Amino acid sequence: MGIRGTRNITVYGDAFDQASTPIVGERVELSELAVASNTILENNAIIVPESGVYQVNFNTNVLLNANDNLELILEGDEDPNRTRIRGEYGGTGFIWIQLGNTLLVERQAGESVAFIVDVTAGSPGLFETNLVVMKISNL
Repeated sequence: MGIRGTRNITVYGDAFDQASTPIVGERVELSELAVASNTILENNAIIVPESGVYQVNFNTNVLLNANDNLELILEGDEDPNRTRIRGEYGGTGFIWIQLGNTLLVERQAGESVAFIVDVTAGSPGLFETNLVVMKISNL
């Protein structure tokens, strides 16, 4: 039981993947659900069981080679510019960067939360990708 006047968070999921190659138009790979309560991992997305407002935290380490470009967006968002995260490298050799975003989104029961590869150029790699979803309010 929580502190008087507060609610416990009972719907959450934490999914991750060790390494993947991003493919335009496909969901960012998530292979394992590490910690969860009332959510499932299906087809590289966390499925939420209840309608509500969810806090979404997404992070990934990206290996960019010379002239690589990568853009990811939240699947199903009406304004992809609000959810877009990108990395670009015009130098020589390679560079490691971290991409991340924290958002509040509305989802209906049974809907998914996932990130889509929107743009890619070259051969970027994703490593230690992590997606966390927590219900913070009813609709």
